[in-house]
Amino acid sequence: MQFRPMRFAQARLGVVLLNDRLAVVALESNRVEAFGVATDNPAAALREELTNLGLTPRTVALALSRSSVFVRPMELPAVGGDMREMVRLNLEGHVPFAAEDTAFDFLPLPAEAEGTREERLHRVLLVAAEPRIVDSALRIAAGARLRPSSLTVAAHDLLALAQPERGRRVVWVHRAGATADLLCLYGSSLILSRSVPGTDEEAIADEIRRSLSVVRWRDCDTNWVSGDLTPDAPALT
Repeated sequence: MQFRPMRFAQARLGVVLLNDRLAVVALESNRVEAFGVATDNPAAALREELTNLGLTPRTVALALSRSSVFVRPMELPAVGGDMREMVRLNLEGHVPFAAEDTAFDFLPLPAEAEGTREERLHRVLLVAAEPRIVDSALRIAAGARLRPSSLTVAAHDLLALAQPERGRRVVWVHRAGATADLLCLYGSSLILSRSVPGTDEEAIADEIRRSLSVVRWRDCDTNWVSGDLTPDAPALT
């Protein structure tokens, strides 16, 4: 059997909004182009770079950096009703900014992932961002004449790259420059994510211990490390 390269008839584009730049990757046919954009007018610079490369995507998958969003577990009463509306009504006091018009989403947390279980409560993982953060991403897409196909948290998209064993508790450390994103996974379910300084091994170890306390784990089964590795850092396992 002969394996052939995967082909994409239309250019596919992904853009991550970092604090000071855009990280961009485009796939078209057998081409893969990756570049950064760091200007006062990122939309125009992005469109110019795509034109120079001869790429003509129509849509873009947008992703926000973990440091620009707020992620935390939320407990809700186990009563009937629309879960999204319950989350919306309980945003006040759970996010460090005005809850009105906050962009948010959530994931149900599996009860068996917790160290303790309370039958009378639903636990969800809340992801929220200030409206200006989301508006900025959408303005860049519009200015580059691209239609947004999705808006995600970049670190959370890492789950598409690996499939942890069911029931395994994994702490994934992904380094990018001076920061590190910590993901706590229970099997394929995201339980928690955090953004922490990523230049000090001991500090990261302390942050992992704090994260275990938040998710009510005594320990984890596996530690994964990826991204910008230091010489003495373990590889992804």
